[in-house]
Amino acid sequence: MATNSLGRLTLDLAVRLSEFTDGLTQAEREARDSTGRISETVTKNMGRAALAFGAMAATGAAAIGVMVREQIELGTEITRLSRIANTGVEDMQKLAIAARSVGVEQDTLGDIYKDTQDKIGDFLSSGGGAMADYFENIAPLVGQTAEQFRELSGPDALQLYYDGLQQANISQSEMVFYLEGIASDASALIPLLHDAGAGFDVWATAAQNAGAVMDAETIRATQELEAATDLMMISYDGAKKQFTRAIIPVLSDVAGKLVENGNAADFAREAGESLAIGLKGVAKVGVGAAAVFDTVGSSIGGVAATIATLMDGVDLWDGGIAIAIKMARNLKAAGDINQIVDQDIRAKIASYGDMMHEIDKIGSGNTNEFVSTVMAQNEAQRELGRTLGVTGHSIKLNKRPSKPEQKH
Repeated sequence: MATNSLGRLTLDLAVRLSEFTDGLTQAEREARDSTGRISETVTKNMGRAALAFGAMAATGAAAIGVMVREQIELGTEITRLSRIANTGVEDMQKLAIAARSVGVEQDTLGDIYKDTQDKIGDFLSSGGGAMADYFENIAPLVGQTAEQFRELSGPDALQLYYDGLQQANISQSEMVFYLEGIASDASALIPLLHDAGAGFDVWATAAQNAGAVMDAETIRATQELEAATDLMMISYDGAKKQFTRAIIPVLSDVAGKLVENGNAADFAREAGESLAIGLKGVAKVGVGAAAVFDTVGSSIGGVAATIATLMDGVDLWDGGIAIAIKMARNLKAAGDINQIVDQDIRAKIASYGDMMHEIDKIGSGNTNEFVSTVMAQNEAQRELGRTLGVTGHSIKLNKRPSKPEQKH
């Protein structure tokens, strides 16, 4: 009975070993393909990641540079306009944002405020000008005087001017006439000026809540950065001039030395050789970096494939003995996979070594075979060009041996 059980066990083991042996070749092939795919994927993804990070860094740096430059220009422009309008930089930003909602750009708004102050100043100085009609026909009706406008900023003066027109209850056409008389395009601001500037107030609140208004400290910082940038550019221009001033005499002396004696040629040759060595070194570094990425990718792929082969058929719910038996059964296949990976890595290292050797041979004086072929072709073309236009008789004369001189 025991003998029969032992026989069945032996037969069952032999059958299973036969199935395992038959499938080993296919497992090796599948594992080899898996190793290649994993290695290729890892290498490709590492390269893509490097390019992606580089692109992200470059894009981010460029975007930050553009954004900073825009803020500097905006701060400079707002400061200029606030001086023209005789108002604060924060108030000027709020007014400009509101004016943009009715199609008036900040440059135009600044001109409107400047013209308003100019017209008021003209009337206060001479009693005439564009404001004369207003103070004769409108101001008395609403109880306004010219002195009320004397100390006002451009925005406040325009608002008081519009308030007087609105209180006088004049027609729309008259409203446009008086506004355009004090400043071109001022009538476009009517929706904002109406009801004591309620439209300006709404937009000012919205801009403040959205954080769209730079405070005086930020604008001051942009002005300092702009000044520092201007000083840096001046320093750079000065450095260029001083460098040129210092290097020109040196270049002149070097030019003289190059033609003064034969030693200069040796110096130039040594410099060229040093440069060639440097270029070869840079090329080797590039090949070395590529070799590292390639072999690391193959190693990672090989380890993954080896582990996958070793754990083939192993279930998490298997007992310890069952897991050990299955891993032992897969051990040879996993070893074969590991050997394939090792051979692949060795081949790649040898390939990169050949590349290094080829770099060392560059410039050794041995002409590349393809280059030699092209040179021969070019020489044949030049020889053909020299014979074009020469008659057959002339060619024969040129090829005929010369007669010996006759003795007298």
